[in-house]
Amino acid sequence: MKTFQFRFVALSSVIYEGTIVSVSFPGVSGDVEIYADHAPAMFLLRPGAIKVSLSDGSQRLFCVERGLVQVLKNSVVALVNRAINSGEIDIDVLSKRSKELRELTQTQLSSKTKEKIFRRLSYLEEQSKIAKRIQAEK
Repeated sequence: MKTFQFRFVALSSVIYEGTIVSVSFPGVSGDVEIYADHAPAMFLLRPGAIKVSLSDGSQRLFCVERGLVQVLKNSVVALVNRAINSGEIDIDVLSKRSKELRELTQTQLSSKTKEKIFRRLSYLEEQSKIAKRIQAEK
């Protein structure tokens, strides 16, 4: 199977870098899956999961908040503001934090602050979905 280079970078670190078979991610216009020899393109990301398929048949799953993906000549770069490896997601911590943020939205806050809180809640909900999917597969 043909492969290509993938570089996955968050604001503060490289999350993954290597040769892969495919990558799928949550585009704002819908989910996208990239294989070798894909046409050049740019995609904006919404909160959700990035799934990386390796040539040995294994997969890596990450939860992302927002970002963009650039596809050029068998090279894909994903730049995100926040990402977490699916194995590091703690459902109890997510539930507690989500509850705290929902309670916070009921207080007197500016619309800009509430918008940030709702974006964070969306990201936490995506992490929770991913963690539950992984538990169901075990």
